[in-house]
Amino acid sequence: MGATQGGLLAYRRAAGTAGATVVPDLAARMPTTSGDGLTLTFTLRGDVRFAGSSGRTATASDAKASIERMLRLSPRAASLFTAIAGAPAVRAGRTRTASGIRADDSARRLVIRLTRRDPALPLALALPFASVLPAETSAVDQTANPPAGIGAYAISDFRPGDRIVLTRSRSYVARAGLPAGTADRIVIALGHSVREAAGRVAGGQADYSPLPVAPDATGPGGYARGATPHRVTDSGTAYVAVNAAVRPFTSAEVRRAVGLAIDRRAAARAIPGGAIAIGRMIPPGTPGHSGAVPGRDTARARALVASAGAIGTRVTVWTGPSPTDRAVARVATEGMRAAGLSPVLRVLPRDGGIGTDLPRAVVASAAWTQTVPDGSDAYASLLGQRAPGAPPTPPIPSISGNNLLRAQARAAALMPPGRRRNRAWAGVDAGAVADGRVVPVATRRPTQVTAPGVRPVVVHPVLGVLLAPLSPPS
Repeated sequence: MGATQGGLLAYRRAAGTAGATVVPDLAARMPTTSGDGLTLTFTLRGDVRFAGSSGRTATASDAKASIERMLRLSPRAASLFTAIAGAPAVRAGRTRTASGIRADDSARRLVIRLTRRDPALPLALALPFASVLPAETSAVDQTANPPAGIGAYAISDFRPGDRIVLTRSRSYVARAGLPAGTADRIVIALGHSVREAAGRVAGGQADYSPLPVAPDATGPGGYARGATPHRVTDSGTAYVAVNAAVRPFTSAEVRRAVGLAIDRRAAARAIPGGAIAIGRMIPPGTPGHSGAVPGRDTARARALVASAGAIGTRVTVWTGPSPTDRAVARVATEGMRAAGLSPVLRVLPRDGGIGTDLPRAVVASAAWTQTVPDGSDAYASLLGQRAPGAPPTPPIPSISGNNLLRAQARAAALMPPGRRRNRAWAGVDAGAVADGRVVPVATRRPTQVTAPGVRPVVVHPVLGVLLAPLSPPS
């Protein structure tokens, strides 16, 4: 989607935090916002065409219809756009058009009216969810017949289970932060195993595989020997949630002891495929992330548990079924035991969750994947919302019980995107970790492979490795 689609706005095609910057795409410039923050006005470019045979110019009506189509089709995506007037009614199926979106094709203008201030809406409009498609695109699954987009490439051939062919769009006009593609044609072969795909790359039959390989696969005797390895940092966090509403974790001392006792680096080594230790929920590559990783101090942790009179207290540690969840839970259990607690590890039921399903749970390991590169995604629970990447029941049921954190999060959410907002979310993150309600542990960093000479490998915080810049060996 990063190669073939585009929207009113887009994320700059760059690695790391630079890729979290929003730039105009179909819009000629960033929207103007009314004084009360409730109306966004977009002026559209007149030279943006849909890829493929029609090649017609994209209009304000196309943008309006695409947002409304998304609201009808994707509840997960629609949760990011509820501030738009009429969006909840479209989402609920009561109407097909949003009263808060007005298109004027002759003036190349789109106006979006909100029912509440939402400075983060441009961040959502830059996601692939809000891709602009031809207005006549039906509001049904289009996988078998992919519609035209306004990206640098068009899907020129799609054979389910076999391949997807992307062809460079000759009508694409590069804009600041959104360059044209490099290769004329990109063929994505489907249906290969990890070993098959890596072997094709190593043998020169393919240029890149997004399937994570074993860390030693490219070494002597490995199944990808000869391929070039790349460590690709995920935009997500494996963490431990501590329920501050249940004893002994009603004590801030005991909560902090958990963070001190966990060996984050050991957990990172135990996560299959590779990971790095982290100390914050906001992941690497996202504005507001802090690279500081707390050291382990079991002596201090035990002293805090003893001071709270909690030595020997039995606690239940829940974990999900994934290898990442289990690896983190095992290390967390060992750490709490070293701190003087008596942890018991249990595995969640297949469809279970912490909070409403298991109200007596004390500690849980979980993994979260970011959708919006912003601190609001990591701490949506403080805003009374559910982040798109979060499980059905929040694994941090008591974090919103901290009124200071809640107030700080609400203030951060009302700030426009920029350095001040990023600093505010970094402060919320530091406060939540210091309070011991959440213990960030690791971020997955799997190994992907390219053929020798293929470059550049650009890891985007939203889209992952970008296809459009990849250039085959000369």
